[in-house]
Amino acid sequence: MIGRSSRSGVMSHPDQVPVTLRVATKASTMSLWKLFWFLIFPGAFLLGGAYLLQNAGIVSPARTGVVEFYLPVVLVSGLLLGWRFRRSRLILALAVLALTARGMTGLPAGTHQAFIFQAGAMLVPLNLLLVVYYRERGLWSPVGILRLMLLPAQILALFALHIAFGSNLIGPLTRLWLPLKELTGLSLAQPALAVYLIAAIVSIWRFLIKPSAFEGAFPWAMGASLMAFLNPPEAGFWLATGGLALCIALVESLFAMAYDDELTGLPARRPLNEHLARLGGLFTVAMIDVDFFKKVNDRHGHEVGDQVLKMVAGRLRLASGGGKAYRYGGEEFCLVFSGKDLDEVRPHLEELRKRIGQSEFLLRDAHHRPKEKPKNPAHPRDGKGLRVTVSIGAADRTEARKKPGDVLKAADKALYKAKKSGRNRVCPA
Repeated sequence: MIGRSSRSGVMSHPDQVPVTLRVATKASTMSLWKLFWFLIFPGAFLLGGAYLLQNAGIVSPARTGVVEFYLPVVLVSGLLLGWRFRRSRLILALAVLALTARGMTGLPAGTHQAFIFQAGAMLVPLNLLLVVYYRERGLWSPVGILRLMLLPAQILALFALHIAFGSNLIGPLTRLWLPLKELTGLSLAQPALAVYLIAAIVSIWRFLIKPSAFEGAFPWAMGASLMAFLNPPEAGFWLATGGLALCIALVESLFAMAYDDELTGLPARRPLNEHLARLGGLFTVAMIDVDFFKKVNDRHGHEVGDQVLKMVAGRLRLASGGGKAYRYGGEEFCLVFSGKDLDEVRPHLEELRKRIGQSEFLLRDAHHRPKEKPKNPAHPRDGKGLRVTVSIGAADRTEARKKPGDVLKAADKALYKAKKSGRNRVCPA
């Protein structure tokens, strides 16, 4: 329901905690476990496995010729995947890795090789970082063609620089900054290592802002290309592993898009139905509906409505009692409690209802919303108060309703009863 605001623009509910309603990043609506999983899978598993295989002597691309089919298979598979799902960023990233593999096997000896090697080692992470920040555009659109042509243009620029300045450029590229034993004797100089470190940190920061499995694979792709420069004879193997990480991560991201709600980060109705189908024995289903949600959208706009849904999703994710939260659709959510009957679940639902209802939001327009959240937020005089409540209907599995669909239907009827009875309450089936 919409609360009345006082002269100061803050709702007159002294027992409530004021919270500023503002745009949140996707990371704020995602569980820490899922965030961690997106960052380590598949990149950490693939690179860790490749490292273990090489150390154990099981795989040695320099001797067995694994690269002869490994890298082309990854590139072709990735190109088909990027084309089918219109993911030009994957194609561009694979193009960076493919050109790197080709360049490392075709360089002549001498200072020419040293310059191209060190300069190329700087350009590879920077190009992957550019792909991280690219928006998805058609590969054959004007922007897509420009991005693609940027890669050979850089190669031509490297050769032009070497012809113009000769060996004078080798010194800055191989400068020793830190006299550390661990960094001496490496094929890569410290400036290139520094670029790799900075690019990896920035890509991880980007992942935290826009978390997904695909974004989380870019730091590992950079790590794979770093291993390629540190082990030139096995460069193709490591570059192929980095490309494979990006391909699998894209599949993982597409899977998440099909199963997870993009706005709230909660699982959607399809995984809910699969969860209910797997349940056996006792369980309870609770249906949650945001009260007067249409009025929120009509009065404050859909952006505020989206933030309300994110807030409710965050409360559901942290609900006590072990309930698994889902976005059912619109302003409706669902909690599934495995192994608990209605009497056990009801106190947790009451606590959830009160926690949501006791939150007070201050709405600020674009002119008064700070870019960063202040440490000690003040109550602006032009703020508008908004209070959100939910209605909850719950039902458990009984002899009369053994099928999951029957339990879900009973919970939905109980939700309707809660809304007819005045809202902001929990009604059992």
